[in-house]
Amino acid sequence: MRLTRYIFPLVSAFLLLITSACHSYKPQTLLSTIPQDVDYLAYLHLEKLSKLVSDEALGYHIEPEDKECLEKLGKYVAWKEILAYGAGDDLYITLHVKNADALLTNLRDYADSISSENGLNYAYLNGWNVAFSEKQIWISQQGFFTSLFERSQDLVAGKGASAAEIVGIKDLLQQDFGLYLNLFHTQEQIESVSWLAALAPDLQEKVRNTHLIVNGSFKEKELKLDYKLVNNEGDIINDEYNISQKVDKEILNYLADDCDLVVLQGLEGKGLVQLFSKIDNKANTKEWETILGALDGTVAFSASFAPNGAYNTENWSLVAQVKKGEETSSMVALLEVLGVDPKQCKRLGDDYIVTNNRYGEFYVGARKRIIFAASRPVNKFTPSFESRPITRAIQSGVGNVLLDIPSDGYLSQSIAERHNYRFEGYVALRAESLGAGKLVLHNDGEKEGNILNGILKALRPIPVDEAKILVQEEALKHE
Repeated sequence: MRLTRYIFPLVSAFLLLITSACHSYKPQTLLSTIPQDVDYLAYLHLEKLSKLVSDEALGYHIEPEDKECLEKLGKYVAWKEILAYGAGDDLYITLHVKNADALLTNLRDYADSISSENGLNYAYLNGWNVAFSEKQIWISQQGFFTSLFERSQDLVAGKGASAAEIVGIKDLLQQDFGLYLNLFHTQEQIESVSWLAALAPDLQEKVRNTHLIVNGSFKEKELKLDYKLVNNEGDIINDEYNISQKVDKEILNYLADDCDLVVLQGLEGKGLVQLFSKIDNKANTKEWETILGALDGTVAFSASFAPNGAYNTENWSLVAQVKKGEETSSMVALLEVLGVDPKQCKRLGDDYIVTNNRYGEFYVGARKRIIFAASRPVNKFTPSFESRPITRAIQSGVGNVLLDIPSDGYLSQSIAERHNYRFEGYVALRAESLGAGKLVLHNDGEKEGNILNGILKALRPIPVDEAKILVQEEALKHE
């Protein structure tokens, strides 16, 4: 599904808030009209978000005629807080109606078509489909001849299971916006993803019953997200195999300071072996059992970005802390997994040089409580990645993803050239446990008042004249 397809109707709602007075209509009551098996459910507190966004930024994402039509709805609809939900390609925005009779009268004057059936009024105006009752309205660009909308109407009539019955779903409504995802609630959806289909039946069942709930807020230079994975009972998913350990920052000394991306995950080998025994894949081999069983501490991946936007094969590393005394056996097992005979492999001191069609030459070796595969031999670097300011984002937790974006780096320059957006900061994800964590996007280069306003301005569609010029320039490059 394309993100831009859904940005338009949601961003349009900001404009309606300007013409709508504040009322005490609560979104919690709308949850009972949303089917429980939706793929996703989004919440927006438009009153808070509209204070962060300029008319100029919003104006890029909506045509004047659409704005005029939606403002007509805004006088009779409560836009302070809204819910949007969908399944597959069907998306509906729903919110409270303030005055259904006045709305119906007004729509008769300018709607392209209008009709009434089974207690609902339907209108079509300038590409928008609208359905409303005395208390509630639905807005869609797909129309209302869908099973998703039919199930919503069944819930209005008191039939079926609604999203309000999902334990913990009201946590969605805590901050500026929220998102609920339930992407693998059918066996067909699991089978469409290769690694999920490889899970044992009991693990597949747990995946089917796992939901993602995200809450987010915008500050001046930051977007902050709190996420949690919960089961049907609303409990945060725990680590029943005891796989996760706290991240050991000592491993940062084995990562060079010229990296852009660093991923850290605390792992315990015994639990991994138990988990992989339930997965039908290539990891169920003696060599992999040796490698996984030896893990004890933190696994780290690092890479820098090349000018073509891909990982720079001249600067990457995969480093893992292992149990004392098992460095050599796990390193040999890693060579065997790579299809390399240690006896015939080229050497550089104690390290092995491996040739690969995709990654070229790289090194495999062992140090005290460390094994690695990397584009260059791994030792303790001076300076190391630990000297980078971004590492302050690492706090207590079992996992971290750090993406550093300095002003003079390739990523910052690429974002500026491709999206006309200045980003100078970092992206940091911290997993506090298997089922909960935080994500922060921090941009010191934000000049539009706040990061939301800056992103919306950067996402503005390219004007038609500019688009034609870009197409012509691209054509000239290939002549």
